Amino acid sequence: MSLSALKFAEDALSAAPVPPMFGTPADLRGERGSGDVGERGRAVAERAHGYARRAEAWQRQLAQVEQQLQTSLAEETREWSDKDRDAALAFLERLASAVDGHLSLQKTRIADMERALAGRLGGDREAPAEVDRFLQEQAERVLQSLRRQHDRAVEFYYFLLALHAEYDPDARGGRTFSDPAEFASYMRQQLKA
Repeated sequence: MSLSALKFAEDALSAAPVPPMFGTPADLRGERGSGDVGERGRAVAERAHGYARRAEAWQRQLAQVEQQLQTSLAEETREWSDKDRDAALAFLERLASAVDGHLSLQKTRIADMERALAGRLGGDREAPAEVDRFLQEQAERVLQSLRRQHDRAVEFYYFLLALHAEYDPDARGGRTFSDPAEFASYMRQQLKA
């Protein structure tokens, strides 16, 4: 597998955007007493929008990585020795393991944000309702982007597993599915594991 394909894949994974933190309604202290979120609120909104843009760009980058890995493997496997194949498969395993770790971190972030939305952000009695509602909307925007980012990373993880299986002669056999619903159920169970 070409070094450029490997580097591109590693760079894409390490470039995954991290959701912003923007605190509670009480953090917008200068905005109390009015329904206007002010400069600090606009900065919060920009961080939320910026994260959404970066998450979308990262998802597009993963699609490019998939294409490059697929093309690279298809072109190069014709000339591979067993040693070359084993090295490429080991890389795919390491990359899938790194994506799996990334998914675990994202699941934790999603759960943390869901808890924050359910409790901490709602109902700050010291902040105006408009400020509280504004922060709730921004947090929900970030959470939606994070969920989409997570879903795309899950797709990438399964792409890597499928790519590995395609080029690994030892991956032949195993469980097969003729019913799409049964396969979907199996995959959902795998995500919970």
